[in-house]
Amino acid sequence: MRLLLEIEAFIEAEEDTHEYAEFVNELRHFVFVPEQGWAQGPVKLRGSTRLGLVQLGKLMTHSPARSLSLTPLQIEAIQEALDECEKILDPVTVGQDYGLQHLREVIRHLKQLLEGDDVDFEAVRAASYEAVGLVAIHARDLPTEKRDRLASAVWSVIVPFASGTAAGASGNLISAALSGILQIGA
Repeated sequence: MRLLLEIEAFIEAEEDTHEYAEFVNELRHFVFVPEQGWAQGPVKLRGSTRLGLVQLGKLMTHSPARSLSLTPLQIEAIQEALDECEKILDPVTVGQDYGLQHLREVIRHLKQLLEGDDVDFEAVRAASYEAVGLVAIHARDLPTEKRDRLASAVWSVIVPFASGTAAGASGNLISAALSGILQIGA
């Protein structure tokens, strides 16, 4: 998922994004609606899609690094979402669940990363994705209302990093997938 978002961000920064539209749609379909379920064993990309991915990877590797940054409004929105996550993860909720305790630590770390004038985009993005993973794995046992609120809040944390995905129909797929993952074992 993280790599798909990075690919979309890279392509969005290119001038001729329409050339990549079908390719990105194939990748989204592969991630969200594979021909066979992920649990059924290895899922493989079609040969032409795999070749396109290899070529795009080479292009991304050899392109000059872009200076990525968050706008003040994005930082404020992430901070608000993190505040909401902290409210949901009150000490009683976290209890003895070490995964949720770690999530609280990641949230605190994210809040520290967002302080000051020089926000490290890559560090915030990495910690945000870690928070999503922790929610997907460890929030399953929370009461439904808290679980749904937490999924929504953590989704708000990664929206700035998922601009292409979050803007389209696949944003709904990601949100639904996160909610679906959380409901497994509920």
